[in-house]
Amino acid sequence: MTAVIWTDVVQMFLYVLGAAVSFAVLLHQIPGGWHHVVAVAAPLGKLRVFDFGFQPTAAFFARRYSFWAGLVGGCFLTTASHGTEQLMVQRLLAARNERESRLALFASWAVIFVQFGLFLLIGVTLFVLRSTGTWPLRRMRTLFIRNSYGTPCLRVWQDW
Repeated sequence: MTAVIWTDVVQMFLYVLGAAVSFAVLLHQIPGGWHHVVAVAAPLGKLRVFDFGFQPTAAFFARRYSFWAGLVGGCFLTTASHGTEQLMVQRLLAARNERESRLALFASWAVIFVQFGLFLLIGVTLFVLRSTGTWPLRRMRTLFIRNSYGTPCLRVWQDW
């Protein structure tokens, strides 16, 4: 069990490190860096975290992103993933008692919160890079990897 846990730790470290490096590379490629990202994204609502508006109208249900949609969808997603995903079940079964099991779940939540925040920031910076550049939207990820990291990384990406 220890080998599995340490493998998960190494994988998560590499996962988050890769995301952090990508975010840094993106910021470096955007003229003006983070200040320009905020100047472009904030007026368009891309940095708005929560939308608490609630009106039982057709327009409300047509919106793609709101706090309420995230809450309802998150409940179903969490129920599905925490009850059936091997990683979560392993985390709960490896704990010595119920207290450690709860601690593992809360620690998982904290790590996932930071991870998703980082990925959302990468999305915002890609949006700003796209709005200031000439990269076609359909090939943006591929072009970003090729131009930033080189062809060997692109070959690895395309093999997945």
